[in-house]
Amino acid sequence: MAGAMRILADRGGVVFVDKPAGLPSTGRDLDDPNCVQRRLQEALGRRVWAAHQLDRGTSGVLVFVTRRSLVAPTQQALARGRKRYLALAHGRLAEPRRVIEAPLRYVRRQARPAVVPDGKYARTEVLLRQRGERASLVEARPRTGRTHQIRVHLAHVGHPIVGDALHGLGPAARLGLHCWRLRLEGEWVEAPVPADFRSLGEELGLSLAGQRSF
Repeated sequence: MAGAMRILADRGGVVFVDKPAGLPSTGRDLDDPNCVQRRLQEALGRRVWAAHQLDRGTSGVLVFVTRRSLVAPTQQALARGRKRYLALAHGRLAEPRRVIEAPLRYVRRQARPAVVPDGKYARTEVLLRQRGERASLVEARPRTGRTHQIRVHLAHVGHPIVGDALHGLGPAARLGLHCWRLRLEGEWVEAPVPADFRSLGEELGLSLAGQRSF
């Protein structure tokens, strides 16, 4: 069961939401009650449009707009902005900082995005925050916006995200990926690390309790 959605900020019709893991960003249609979009529309009493999306298993900052005309400019601003993710990755990362540059595209026979020579350019910066015996806490900074980019890149270098059954080693209580901070037009919005993410980290020997910022 997914947790509760929470509004973080509303800046002139650009609404920042704290999305729980397990809840899709958008539904199959506008009447689908099991998605963030519908719950936000009920909370605001008006229609909203998604400016970007997070995978169902990913928690954290998600952006919607209250006017359709704001979709394109907000997406352009997001492309110029910055995103910071926290990820629980299998294994002990050796380097304090690593840049992963590997081209991505959807591979039909695998039914998922993958690293392929003729894919689109993709770049992710990975910073080690904490190293345990079985897993590591990292901050991932995607410099491009490809589908499943962080998930595929970490799996590509031998450190798949915990709970990633599609690209990694099988399911867990939740996917170990959280969109922690997002900068839009020079201002940061932060979604605190959720309790289920902290619990998953603790199961892996990583102490996240009491740490608001990294």
